[in-house]
Order: sequence, then C-alpha cells, then structure tokens
Amino acid sequence: MTNLFVYEIIPLVSTVASMLLGDARYMLPFQLPDCWRIDNFAVYLICYVYLFITTIPCQMCLYVPTDLVIVIFCSNLSVLFTVLKSDLRNAIQREGRTNRRLYYSDQESYNKIKLAVKTHQQLLRISGEVSEIFGVLLLMHIMSSSVIICFFGFLTIVYGSPADKVSYLLTVFSAVLMIFVLALAGQILYDASSRVAEAAYESLWFESDINVRRAMLFIIIRGQQPASLSALGFSDMTLRTFSKIMSSGWTYFNLLIHIFEDI
Repeated sequence: MTNLFVYEIIPLVSTVASMLLGDARYMLPFQLPDCWRIDNFAVYLICYVYLFITTIPCQMCLYVPTDLVIVIFCSNLSVLFTVLKSDLRNAIQREGRTNRRLYYSDQESYNKIKLAVKTHQQLLRISGEVSEIFGVLLLMHIMSSSVIICFFGFLTIVYGSPADKVSYLLTVFSAVLMIFVLALAGQILYDASSRVAEAAYESLWFESDINVRRAMLFIIIRGQQPASLSALGFSDMTLRTFSKIMSSGWTYFNLLIHIFEDI
C-alpha cells in the first residue's frame, strides 16, 4: 500500500519541481491513452487525480485485503493446531489414577482423544478448502513474483531518473515483502500442523488401553501429511518456496544484466 502511494506521489513531486525550475514536464504514474493531451497544469492535475483515485482504492480493496485474508486464515488455523497439540499432549494424565499399571483404561482420556481426532480432521479439511479457494491467486503469486522482481530490479539499475529508480526499487520491495508474508504464514501453518503428530507421540499413550493407542496412532499417521497452503498442487507456500522464488528472480536478473551489457 505504501509502495503504491509513494510510486504515485513521486511523479507529482517531480512535475512540481520541474515547473519551479522553469522546465515544465508533466509526469504521471501511469501512461494515459494517446488521445489525452496535457498542455497545462489544470489538465495535468485532473488526469493525476483520476489516476490516483482509481488505483489506490483498487489496491486497498482488492489486492492487499485478499492477501491479508489468506494470512488471517493461516494464522487462525495455526493457533488452533497449536491448541490441539497442547490438548493431545495433556490428554492422558497420571494424576488421580487409582491404578498405576500400564494399559490403564481411562474413559475420560479416550473421550478427549476422540474429540481431538475429530478436531484434527476438521482443521485439515478447512486448510484444504483454504488452498482450494485461494489456489489460483497463490499460483499467480508464485509465477509472477520472480518476473516482477527480475524486471523491476533490472529497471532500477539501467533505466530512468533517480525518482523512477526509487519507484522501481519500491516495487521490488513490495513484491518481495508480499510473497514473504504469504510464505511465512504458510510455513507457520505447516509447522503447527506437523507438531500435532509429535504431540500425540509424546503423550502417555503407551500407558493406556488399546482404544486410546489406536486413536493416537490414527492422529500420528494422518499427521504425516501436514496441512499446507497449496498453490493448486504446484507448490506449497513455505519459506523454501520463497527461497526458490528469490533464487529464480536473481538468476533472471543476472541474465538480463549480461544480455544488456553485451548489446
């Protein structure tokens, strides 16, 4: 959001500065159709305000909120997986037992674990639905981020005025920040889901009866496929994916620099 605001403010500041220096150059954040002729500051100001009020709300109401909704879903699911992990670890208690023998039949613990199994299944189902809903958007992020980072980084080095270079650099920073936030949210979700199986194994299942052990085994087996933020099965949004995107962007950037130097 701040990136777009600064990107659109820079042309206005540059235009005002050029007018004060006696060499008026009307610069806009986005190119207008050729039929639009800007020959005075009043027309320029109308065009600038038009571009400003049509792009900032789109950023505020569509692009950023959609990504933030994904982050919120992942954060809530991660918290619920963490709570479930704590419940599983403490589901079987030694305190209060009248019999200390192994394979102790504890109906209360069994009921808690049955509820934990159902909760685990529901959380996995919800995380899968989140991936289905936002899978296309995540795939677009993965496929476009490397290209955006590459080309705007290239423009920062070889093209434009200092003001333009600042705009290009902010665009690169914005793309990196957004993909990092999504990857971090996906990584936290993945880790929280993975720890559920570990918590089940760390509980006192070995001191309980066969029903409790079967329920715990079911959670452990199902936990071998943790919940993740998937981009239509193409890739999972994790920090490893973020690393691959940055590596690809850097590779494309170096390729463009070498081609530019050879021309």
